[in-house]
Amino acid sequence: ATCLPLRTLAAHINDLVSRWLSSYSPECPSWIDISFQGSRNVASRRAAHNIGSPRIANNDSSRRQRAMDEQLESLGVNVSELLFSSHFEGSPARKAYWSFVNPREGVQTHSPLEPFENAVKRYASQILFLDRGHRARLAEYVRTGDEAKAEKTMSCKVIHPIVLVLDNLRSAHNVGSIIRTAETAGVERVIACGVTPHPPNAKVLKTALRSADYVEIEHEDSTLSAVRKLRCQNYSLYALETTSHSQVYTLVNFSKPCALVVGNELLGISPEVLQECHQLIEIPMYGFKNSMNVACACPVVLYEVLRQWNSANLT
Repeated sequence: ATCLPLRTLAAHINDLVSRWLSSYSPECPSWIDISFQGSRNVASRRAAHNIGSPRIANNDSSRRQRAMDEQLESLGVNVSELLFSSHFEGSPARKAYWSFVNPREGVQTHSPLEPFENAVKRYASQILFLDRGHRARLAEYVRTGDEAKAEKTMSCKVIHPIVLVLDNLRSAHNVGSIIRTAETAGVERVIACGVTPHPPNAKVLKTALRSADYVEIEHEDSTLSAVRKLRCQNYSLYALETTSHSQVYTLVNFSKPCALVVGNELLGISPEVLQECHQLIEIPMYGFKNSMNVACACPVVLYEVLRQWNSANLT
């Protein structure tokens, strides 16, 4: 990279700031004010939110993608696997790739003073580092998972016929907490659907505290497909969602086997999935809010199911 003299660099910065100040006005903020402007429009952005929608390509996306693909291939990165393998779903490496190829409107991926070729090399090096880290975590997850499954088989622990279905959850921390709860409750399996983060996602594994090694975790692209398969397998489907048709969870008799469906932190369970469920249940709210965190709500209902089943076994 070319090193600019300090005076020349200062002159460039002064010129950029001067141009921005001359064009800035409160009525028409520039890209520098985008974070403040975005914070004032949270409601409108949430209303237009579409789960799992990719960033929109712009006129420069094709050039960016060609340059990035060439650079990554020269570094030995399997671009096809990075973009299309389910093992890289939600990985930092894939996110970094698309952040460069399709940057958000108004966001600059590199300084105007940095040549485009240098920016490509810098981003590619970052993606290479993230790619290697993800592969290492994946290999470790598979190895420890196999050991944990063997340990679980030998221990003869009770497995309850309950499936947790996660409908497009966004928070890896929530998913990790739910997996930890699933392990303590001895559930049959957890199905992460759509954009729901799942192992070997680093944040999920960190929050789960090795619980993910002892829980069978599957991924389905579609929640609707997942619940329909469970219906065909004679599972009773219970959707945890606050609606006018929902019944308080303590008044429901949970049958075996059953599946508990929980939804997205912002939008809840999708309407088409709700229609497939046998019963809608809710936790009564006594405060000003009409919902609680999904990672907190899930164990409340899960342990009520186990309480009922254990009580039935004792009578």
